[in-house]
Amino acid sequence: MKRYIITAVILSLTLGAMAQNQVDALRYSWLNPSGTARFSSMGGAFGSLGADFSSISQNPAGLGVYRSSELTISPGMMYTQTNTSYINNSEDDFGYNAVLGNLGYVGTVKFDSKSNSLKNLSFAFGYNQLQNYNQYIDIKGYNDNGSFTNYMAARADGTYAGNLGDFYEWPSYYTYLINPNNTDTTAYISAYDAYGTDQKQIIQRQGNVGEYVFAMGLNIENQLYLGASFGVQDVNFSQEVFYEETDSRDVITDFNSFNYTEELQTDGTGYNFKIGAIFRPVDWLRFSAAMHTPTFYNLHEEYSTVFVSDFDSTHKSSSYHSPTNLHNYKLTSPFKAQAGLAAVLFNSTILSVDYEFLNYGISKLRANDYAYDIENDIISESYGAAHNLRAGVEYKLGPIAFRGGWAYFSSPYVDGQVNAGTDFMQYSGGIGFRSKSFFLDLAYVYFDRSENYFLYEGYGVSSPPVDLNTTRHSVLATIGFRF
Repeated sequence: MKRYIITAVILSLTLGAMAQNQVDALRYSWLNPSGTARFSSMGGAFGSLGADFSSISQNPAGLGVYRSSELTISPGMMYTQTNTSYINNSEDDFGYNAVLGNLGYVGTVKFDSKSNSLKNLSFAFGYNQLQNYNQYIDIKGYNDNGSFTNYMAARADGTYAGNLGDFYEWPSYYTYLINPNNTDTTAYISAYDAYGTDQKQIIQRQGNVGEYVFAMGLNIENQLYLGASFGVQDVNFSQEVFYEETDSRDVITDFNSFNYTEELQTDGTGYNFKIGAIFRPVDWLRFSAAMHTPTFYNLHEEYSTVFVSDFDSTHKSSSYHSPTNLHNYKLTSPFKAQAGLAAVLFNSTILSVDYEFLNYGISKLRANDYAYDIENDIISESYGAAHNLRAGVEYKLGPIAFRGGWAYFSSPYVDGQVNAGTDFMQYSGGIGFRSKSFFLDLAYVYFDRSENYFLYEGYGVSSPPVDLNTTRHSVLATIGFRF
């Protein structure tokens, strides 16, 4: 009996696959803020400095350092290039996108009385960008030792045809890419009788995480600065993956090609609180500490796949469009702890260093209609503690300031994972002009990160590894007004 006459009623009884997994938990927890040009050019090391709108998303006590009200906006441009190497073949792709690093207002109230220990009170609201996902990835190579169809057969193993997953296993079966083993109706094999296909995968990612902040800071005796903020994080992420295998050398009987496309769209909102303090024991030295609660995300996801196969004669062309999975779920990201110090030397030079700790392994996925026990176990086993460092320097020459920065981000993966040890560093620099009522800052940020990636992996089957390298160049400008 032809498989396509199995009724939709049977399919409606199967359990839909859940697309949310440990990758999603890491994606929305691993943040790399941009923000204002001054913040970015100094590596984001503003935990002890303050008086910069983007510092509020790191340590809200920095709001207490303000001496005047301020309005800032930070537009920019980002160029991302991705290089891949797969089975002795190299490809590259790139993309440009506009960014809004920051838009914010700070209002400051001064208390002039010498007897009043509270010197300033500042409040702020606005936006800081925390992550940018825009990226284009192109992977190509000739594989004569395996296929995606082996991976699908392994995924389907142990399941009757009517119960196969809606998004991968059933579409593979329906389009004749996998076949039942003649001796076992719950065992499957690849439709190929030989290996040797051109494999191609194209990934397009778009979106960002931004934070709307509402904060207040206090200046006590020009020595102790306290602050607290409420953050509303806005998540917008989309990904389209196109995968294809083509028998260009005619080594597989009765087969030409197949491809699948998967589309993912995630939107949602997260909420968090931050508190912090800066202590200035002497005029030239500052110490800081801050705590961030977990961000509690409520996310909505839409997910679907399309499979298309092309055979020479037996089945010709077949296609299957999966249902669209609409799902609401929750993610709790890790809490963060930060500490830092800064020194102001000779009234012209600023040195600042920040340290950040978080444990990605305590992220949790939850939903009312699905138990994420397996996914949460994988999160705790795959991810661990991360130690991030940021450092910045600024040298003032009259109204002109020259800046440099460096940041180190340790890998979120524990030892034994494929990408354990994939730490990366970020370098930045910039220049700024400041007058009493106006300032203009420019920044350039560069980072380079390498990792291993697999076209398909799991169930005892994987593609050869892909060496994936991402480089990013960002240019930001901040226009600010003081009053």
